[in-house]
Amino acid sequence: MKIKMYVNSDFSYLHRMILVVSFIVTVICNGKI
Repeated sequence: MKIKMYVNSDFSYLHRMILVVSFIVTVICNGKI
């Protein structure tokens, strides 16, 4: 169970990072345009 929870939280953290990065990229692209 511990391993499963760790992987799940790690995946959630990764997903959040990807969302933040994509959001920053979108803002930068909008700023350039």
